[in-house]
Amino acid sequence: MNKPTYGLLTYLVRYRSLLVGTVCALTFPLVTWAQADSSRLAMHTQAPLARTDTSADVWDVYYRFINRKGHRTTEGQKPGFHPSVFPELAYALQTGFAVGLNANLSFTSADPKQNVSVIYFTPQYTQYQQVIVPVEVNLWTKGNRYNIVTDWRYYDYSADNFGLGDNSRADVDDQLKYSYLRLYQSVLRQVAPNFSVGIGYSLDYHWKIREENNTPQLNNDFQQYESTTRTISSGPTFSFQYTNRRNPNNPQNGFFGSLVFRPNLRALGSDHNWQSVLADFRKYVPLSSDGRHILTFWNVNWLSFGGQAPYLDLPSTGWDTHSNLGRGYAQDGLGAET
Repeated sequence: MNKPTYGLLTYLVRYRSLLVGTVCALTFPLVTWAQADSSRLAMHTQAPLARTDTSADVWDVYYRFINRKGHRTTEGQKPGFHPSVFPELAYALQTGFAVGLNANLSFTSADPKQNVSVIYFTPQYTQYQQVIVPVEVNLWTKGNRYNIVTDWRYYDYSADNFGLGDNSRADVDDQLKYSYLRLYQSVLRQVAPNFSVGIGYSLDYHWKIREENNTPQLNNDFQQYESTTRTISSGPTFSFQYTNRRNPNNPQNGFFGSLVFRPNLRALGSDHNWQSVLADFRKYVPLSSDGRHILTFWNVNWLSFGGQAPYLDLPSTGWDTHSNLGRGYAQDGLGAET
C-alpha cells in the first residue's frame, strides 16, 4: 500500500496534537451521501424534512417504471419515526471491501425548532476479516432541553501502523492487531438558546494487542513508545456545545461547535493520568435557495497533554466519532507524541 506523507502535525513541548484544517464539502443533487455530524443536527430555520426533494432514488425508479400503479408515500415530510435500513457494500483503505448493514433511525417533530434525533447502527465485516460494530445515538428531549450522546463500538481490528510524526515511508510494512471496546456516554442540558453544557464518561479499552512488523529498521515507534498487550483510558468528560442546526441527515445551513475536555484518571482505571481536548467546529453555507447545494467548513483540533496517552489513544486520523477525520487517508495515518 502506498502511504501518503502527512504534513498536518504540529509539535508542542509537552503536548501532542493533531490539527486538522478547514475542510470544504460541496454536495450535489444527483446523488447525496449524507455525512453524519458530531451532533447530527440542522439549522433552526429549517423545518424537519419539510422541503420537497425533487431528486430521485431507487424507489422513485421502482414506482415510475415497475410499479406504475403504486404511489410512494411522503412519510419523510411527516413528523414521527423514520427508519431507514439497507444492506451495505463499502470500501476503505484500512478495511478493503466490507459488507454490512446501514441503519438510520430518525425522529422528527412538527415543531420546526425541535432538533432531529437519530440512532445509527452500521455493523461491518471486512475483506481483512475485521469485525466493526458501532452504535451512535444523538437524542434530544422535548424543547431540546436535554441532549443524550452515545458512541459505543466493538472492533476486532487490524490497522497499518504508520508510526509517530509527520512523515510516513511507503516501504514500511508494520501492522497492529487488537480488540477494542469504546464506551462514550454524555448528557448535556441546554442553558441558553442553542447552547448546552454536560458531563459524561469515556472508556477506551484495547486488548490482545500484537504487532506484526516486517520492517523494524524503518518504523519501530510502537516498541519504543509502549510495547504492551492491553491499555485502558478511562475518565469523565465535560462538554460545551453550541448548535443551531436541526437535521443531522441533511444539514442545510447553520453552525455547530463543540468542546470536550477529558481527564483520564488512574482512580477510574486508566493506565496513566493524562488529558485531552477535542474541539469541533462546522459551518454550513447554502449556495442555492432550495438548500440542495451546501458549502461546509470543518475545523477539528485534537490535543492530548499532561501525561502519556496509550499509543492507540493518541490523536490520529479516522478515530473521531464518525470516522471522517482525515478522510481519504488511511486510519491511524497520523499520530503525535509528547
